[in-house]
Amino acid sequence: MKNTIGPNKPTKTETIRKMDGKPIATIRTNTETGEQRGYDNIGNYKGKFDPKRNTTYDGKNRPVAKGNGLLGVATNSLCHKGMGAVCHPVAVLESSYRRQAAYRPVPAVPSSYYPRARSRW
Repeated sequence: MKNTIGPNKPTKTETIRKMDGKPIATIRTNTETGEQRGYDNIGNYKGKFDPKRNTTYDGKNRPVAKGNGLLGVATNSLCHKGMGAVCHPVAVLESSYRRQAAYRPVPAVPSSYYPRARSRW
């Protein structure tokens, strides 16, 4: 952790590292306001945490999470869609384990989703 005093803004700088010691993110805290700004390992701005609103914002100033989720934003493990969401496109591949017949449609909802009806007999 390194404390620096810039032009009219005292800041505290923390470097987040992997287990092998490589830096992956930097968080700079304004000690007067408590606002934190996150940067990736090459210095690109990733987002901020506003303690007055108790909200974390991404690099495009979209709210991401309530509370301090800046570490997740700076390490690219939390996106603007919220906790647990996937921001990048995901490809869905057909399984090569079992071929489906061309005429048989794939059900949109698995049959295990529907409760079983009671037998009338």
